[in-house]
Amino acid sequence: MIRVLAQVPCNAEQAWTFFTDEAHICNWNFASDEWACPSAINELKEGEKLDWRIEAKDGSMGFNLTGIY
Repeated sequence: MIRVLAQVPCNAEQAWTFFTDEAHICNWNFASDEWACPSAINELKEGEKLDWRIEAKDGSMGFNLTGIY
């Protein structure tokens, strides 16, 4: 099991939106400023998928994080 904790200056509803909405995921889903998340699919239903594209800004590498809920 992996557990991630984060403190954010907002209420629970806003935090849920920031962490699950595809437009917001692209704003935070990268390890450092040298990386970017140019696209995100996040369908929060059983049997649906997540597919987040993560790329180095210099174009040297990239990968997709994918899964099924």
